[in-house]
Formats: sequence, C-alpha cells, structure tokens
Amino acid sequence: MSTTEQYFEVIVDYGGVEGDANYIAVKKGDVVRLIKKKHKYLKVSKDGHIGKVPKRILDLQNQRENIKRKIRIVGMIQRQGFQIKLLRL
Repeated sequence: MSTTEQYFEVIVDYGGVEGDANYIAVKKGDVVRLIKKKHKYLKVSKDGHIGKVPKRILDLQNQRENIKRKIRIVGMIQRQGFQIKLLRL
C-alpha cells in the first residue's frame, strides 16, 4: 500500500445518492483525499466524512499541480503523541 496521499479537486457538484450513506455530496472546487480506487467510483474523505463519488466528477489529470498550490500549513497541534498539521486551501 502506498503512503503517498492523493488529493483531487471536484469539477462539478454531486449530490450523492439519496438514502444511501455510502455516497457523499461534494461541490465544485472541493478538495477530497483518495482512500480507495474502484472501477467507476472512488472512495474519498472530505471534512471528516468518507464516501463514494464518481471518478468523472474529479480532476484526475491536474490533481497534483492544482492541489499543491492551494494547500498551505496554517498551524500544528500535538494530540496524544501525534503531531497534526492544520491545512487550509
């Protein structure tokens, strides 16, 4: 398993699937972290919520350049022996 985290920008709004908690809603411009790749869907994390979104709504081509420019470290906290970076887009 790779330790490299991958982030993708959402390119269109997606409302999830009504009544199915396995899917999450995201909006254009949101940045999500990849958890697992599937055939048509990706399992992602956004604001502490985990769920599936279709691959077609994410910018898979330019993810690395776009996201690196948008994320910056705004602080650090120490909790239970872990150092946590606070990031802002």
